[in-house]
Order: sequence, then C-alpha cells, then structure tokens
Amino acid sequence: MPGNGSLVPKANTSDYKSCPQFWHPLESRCFKFVSEPKHWIEAQLNCIRLEGSLASVHNMNEYRFVQRLTEGSNGVMVEAWLGGTDAILEGTWIWIDSTLFDFTFWSPGEPNNDGNQNCLQINYGDHKKWDDLNCYKKRPSICVTRVRR
Repeated sequence: MPGNGSLVPKANTSDYKSCPQFWHPLESRCFKFVSEPKHWIEAQLNCIRLEGSLASVHNMNEYRFVQRLTEGSNGVMVEAWLGGTDAILEGTWIWIDSTLFDFTFWSPGEPNNDGNQNCLQINYGDHKKWDDLNCYKKRPSICVTRVRR
C-alpha cells in the first residue's frame, strides 16, 4: 500500500510527535497520502476535513519526498493530485494552500490544457513529472498541514 513502505524518509523521532498520526514530517510541514481516488475538489475537501489542504511543492527535495509517499510495495509511483490549479485564470497556476507557486516540474509539453485541464497531478508519464488534468478525473491525493508544536 503506498505511503506505508520503508521507502518513506525517516525524520527525527521528535518530528513525528509534531505531526498527526499517519502523517509524514518534512521540515515545518506534514504530508499524508490518501489512496482513495477522488475528484480534485473532493480531494481538497477531504484534506480540509483532515485539517489540511492539498499539498504544494516548493523544491525538488519536497517533490521527491511527496513522490515516495505515493510509491507502492511494487515500486510504482501512482498518479496523484497536488493542490495546483489554474481554474481561476487559465495559464496562471496557484497553490490552493495560498503559498507561492515558486517551483514547477512539468512533463514535456505540459501544461497543455488539452480538454479543459485545470488541476495538477504528479507522477505523470515515463519521467514521473507534473501534468495538468481535468479536475473531474479521480486520483489519489497528497494532503499537507503544518507541524503542530
């Protein structure tokens, strides 16, 4: 099952006390892989119920960490939602958690808005990069929340 394997990076034991149970710490944030496929907005509402938001990614270290959460015991990283969207203004990408959209890792030719694609999925294609996808497609998701002190 993705997110539960030994491939998830370990952190200081004190960091684990700062995140809710079954969340994984990285610096000042906690991440959770939600394996149940949902539409993008349903995934966001689920993250809110978990006291978080769909995740934003701000550098390659965070991206690789989030990718490992999606990796199953078979070594396959599944496509999953992050909190990126350009639904408000086509071509202007924002993170739903209100952080700065300051890092991208698009697959070649993406984002292409092919067929009204306004939501960001990860682990797309052979390169396991980002893709814009129709928000009504169902995908697992990654939630984020702040470390609780």
